[in-house]
Amino acid sequence: MTQTQNKLDDELEDDDSEHSVSLTTHQNLEEKYNFDKTTIILGIQILPATTESNRQVLITAGIKGELPLTKSTTLNEIEHCTALAEILVQLKAILPQMADKAKQREAQKQKLTANQAGNVRRINPPELPSSTSPQPKPSNQLSLF
Repeated sequence: MTQTQNKLDDELEDDDSEHSVSLTTHQNLEEKYNFDKTTIILGIQILPATTESNRQVLITAGIKGELPLTKSTTLNEIEHCTALAEILVQLKAILPQMADKAKQREAQKQKLTANQAGNVRRINPPELPSSTSPQPKPSNQLSLF
């Protein structure tokens, strides 16, 4: 039994009013750290090719709120998994289409920005009296300086 579990068990025994709150916290902790009951977050990063022919791949696995485990491998090793190999082939096939759509979005964004810049109306500020002209002082106010 871990120290955390012992501490939670001690808290449960100390106060009956806190019993239900501590029990809920204890159950949430058990579920959060139970492999079968928690959501596992996986991440795969395929790094750009270097001078070597094989690309490096970083794989991470973890749960929310905790540091993930990290492992480094090569692209050749993960291509043996059919699901990964299939999705990589699909991605490779649609990347040119994605690039075209991204270029269209960028062109549309630039066109919209140019239109907005052309539609901006400039309002000239009103002319204010110059500050060098002497202003009459009201006679009913006292001057302290």
